[in-house]
Amino acid sequence: MTQTSTTYLTWLLGIAVVLLVFWSGVREGLPRFVRYWYSRNIVKGPSSFVHALHTSKKQQIVRLGSNEFSVTDPELIPVIYGDKSFLKSEQYAAFDVNGEASIFSMRDPVEHQRRVKAVRNMFKGPEVARQGHIMAHTINRAIECLENASTGAEIDVLALMRGYAVETTSIFALGIRYLEQEGLSTYEVGTKFGRVLDDINHSAKFGRSVAWPVKQYEALVIKLQPLWDLLQGSTVRVKHENLALKTAYESHTKFCQDLCTTTPEHDVPYKLRLELLDLSEAALETEISDLLFAGTDSSATTLSTALWHLYNNPSILQALRDDLEYVDDEQLVSRPYLAAVLDESLRVAQPVPRRLPRVIAGTGLIYAEDKHNDDWHKILPAGATVGMSAYSLHRDPSFEDPQRFNPARWLTTDEAKLRRMRQCLIPFGRGHRACIGQELARSEIRLMLRHVVTHYDGIAQGSAPEYVDNFNASILGSRVMVRLSSRA
Repeated sequence: MTQTSTTYLTWLLGIAVVLLVFWSGVREGLPRFVRYWYSRNIVKGPSSFVHALHTSKKQQIVRLGSNEFSVTDPELIPVIYGDKSFLKSEQYAAFDVNGEASIFSMRDPVEHQRRVKAVRNMFKGPEVARQGHIMAHTINRAIECLENASTGAEIDVLALMRGYAVETTSIFALGIRYLEQEGLSTYEVGTKFGRVLDDINHSAKFGRSVAWPVKQYEALVIKLQPLWDLLQGSTVRVKHENLALKTAYESHTKFCQDLCTTTPEHDVPYKLRLELLDLSEAALETEISDLLFAGTDSSATTLSTALWHLYNNPSILQALRDDLEYVDDEQLVSRPYLAAVLDESLRVAQPVPRRLPRVIAGTGLIYAEDKHNDDWHKILPAGATVGMSAYSLHRDPSFEDPQRFNPARWLTTDEAKLRRMRQCLIPFGRGHRACIGQELARSEIRLMLRHVVTHYDGIAQGSAPEYVDNFNASILGSRVMVRLSSRA
C-alpha cells in the first residue's frame, strides 16, 4: 500500500471516528447536557449527585443554588414538613395536569386542605381494613395470572403488581375496576398502564418543566427519532411501541373522562366527595387521574422489590413464612417480621426518592452544626427552598450496609438506633402533606406478600432491581423477573 493510500485511509478512519463521536454526542451528550443544565438551574441536582455532595462535604445541609438547600438531618423533619407555613415550592407546578393542580401538586394551602378534608377519611386505617374484601378480590385476579402461566415460568412481577395496585386503588376509591370494559387480565392491565407510568416517570427526570431548553430538546428528539430508528433498523418495533403507548394513554384518558362526564350505575366515592366542593370537570378528572398514578407505582415497585429479594434470599423468605404461619389477615399488621420486610422493602424501593422541596417561612431556619464545638450556626433565609430526600435519608449511617436488603435491621434491640432509622424512613413523605393513601398501600403490600410467599416457591431472575434517579419510583428496564411455581 502506498503512502498516499495510507494517508487517505487514515483520513477516512479519522473522519469516521469524528462522525461516530459526533453522533454519540448528539444522542448521549445533548440529553446529558440538558439534564445537567436543568438539574443545576431547576431541580438543582439529581438525588445521587446531591447525596454525594453531603457525603463528600460531611455536612447535613448543603447549598445547591443561590436560594436552595438540601438537608439530611432527620431532626429537622418536624420543622420542614410539620410546620404548615412551610409551603410546597413552585417546582410542584411541574406535576399539574393540563394546568390543573391536584392534591399532590397543589401549592394553595387553603384549597389543599379543603380537598383533603373531603376524602381523607376514606384512606384511614379502619376504613381500609373494613374494605379488605376488595383486596381479596384483586389478589385473586392477580393470582389467576400466575395459575394460568406454565409451571415455573418467569413472571414480570412489576407488571403484575402494577395491575394489582391500580385495580385495587380503582375499586377502593372509584367503585369500578380500572379498564374493566376492556376485559383485560390483571397482568395485561399492569402492562398497559405501566406504559403510561414509564412515560410519565421518564418525563419526571425533567420535572415535566416548561423550561425552554428542555422543551427544545424534547422537540428535537421527536423530529430525529425516525432517523435514529431507521439507522438502527428498529422502525417497526418503535412504531409498535409508540402505538401501544398512544393506545394506553387513550384508554386511561377515556376511563377518567367517563367517570367525570357520565352518571355511572355504581357509586364513585372519591368523585362524590370531591363533587361536593363544586370542582370543575377538569379538576375532577385531574384528581382521579392523579389518584391512579399515585396509588400504583409506590405499591407495585415496593412489592416487586420485596418479591425479588425474598426469592433471592431463602433464609429471609423462610423467616417470613414462619412469621406468617397460622395467621389470618386481621393479624398481619401485628406480625414483627412481616413489618420488618415491609419497612425494608419501602426503604430500598424508595417510592419517591427525590427531594420534597418546601419554602422556608417566618424569619428563616436556624441550624446548629457543631462540627468544631464552636456554637457555629447556619441560617437558611425565609423564602429559600429547602428539602430532604428519601434517597439520602434511606442511606443514613444508621443503616449499616444500606445497599443490602436486610429486614433484620428493623428488629434491633438498640432503641436509639431504631429510633434514628424510623426517623429516616420517609417512603410516603412526612407531615401534613404526607401521602393520604399510605395505609391503603401498606395493606395492599402486606396482603399480597402473605399470599405469594405462602403459596409459591420461586427463584429471582437476573440481578437485583436498579432504580432510576427520577422523582417517582422507577425501576431500570421496567421489569422485575421471578420464576414462580405453586408450593406442593
